[in-house]
Amino acid sequence: MLPEQWFFWENFFTKKEIRELNAIRDEFGRIEPEYIEAHDEDGKSLKNVSKVKHVRYEHLAEKLQKLDTEVRRINRLNYGYHLDEPLGDCSACFNDYEKGDDYAWHQDGSNDVRYDLKLTVLINASLEDYEGGELQIFQAGGPRTITDFNESGNVVVFKSDIPHRCTGVTKGKRSSIAFWKSGPRFV
Repeated sequence: MLPEQWFFWENFFTKKEIRELNAIRDEFGRIEPEYIEAHDEDGKSLKNVSKVKHVRYEHLAEKLQKLDTEVRRINRLNYGYHLDEPLGDCSACFNDYEKGDDYAWHQDGSNDVRYDLKLTVLINASLEDYEGGELQIFQAGGPRTITDFNESGNVVVFKSDIPHRCTGVTKGKRSSIAFWKSGPRFV
């Protein structure tokens, strides 16, 4: 059996903490006009990201400090990447998916010449029930659904170059927070 390609924490955040994170989104979140829609190499839409709100890390640092420490521990024990300290001008993405919304297969990466994305961190920030919206990771043998991620406050982390997607939401609203651990360019 292949080892899992992700790390998971159940109930890392309480409902109260999720409400606090979402309140920060409501106060400081902004829609970035240059990111209105993401496309694959052939120009096909991956996701309409007009519902994505970006929040500068400086507004989230206190709330995410404990998680950041755990992600760094996982990195040290399993990957050994050189990770940058989160900078105030970095941002986290608050994603809302409603009925019919999905995010096609993709890998997280950077076009910046100074750094690469090393680890993707996802927080389930949903405050209402939803159906669909499954997080899937592609590994040897095909897609693997991470059903443990479906509960509010749960967290998953994986290498950013692993293909992943969010299947279509069929009922309710799915909310998540994504941020990345970056480091020096891979050479």
